[in-house]
Amino acid sequence: MSERENPVDILIVDDNPLIVRLLAEMLEDEGYRVGALAGADVVELALSAPPRLIVLDVLMPGLDGPEVCRRLRADPRTATVPIVFVSALPPATLALRLQDCPYDALIAKPFNIDQVAETVRQLLESRPA
Repeated sequence: MSERENPVDILIVDDNPLIVRLLAEMLEDEGYRVGALAGADVVELALSAPPRLIVLDVLMPGLDGPEVCRRLRADPRTATVPIVFVSALPPATLALRLQDCPYDALIAKPFNIDQVAETVRQLLESRPA
């Protein structure tokens, strides 16, 4: 199987277009190639051309963030791609929803743009390009 070049560094997955636009603009300003999706298409896209990092909302209609995470972690092509969850859920609820889904970082909504940028930077710097 031949590897395709990744079309994006960061894949943003959220059902809120305002959050997607805000995150995309901020990360593009940081110099990253960014793609954005909602729902089930993320698994297919990530498996066909794994990004360097995924920013993933927890609550989405249809295929939610934890299920996306489980599917990506189960495939060797995306098992080690860093996943940053974003969510407005209370900590206790998040702990239950994410207990069987290994992720790399969690950022609470409403989020601080600088915190998102720093989290992404740290995760990407700790892994090869």
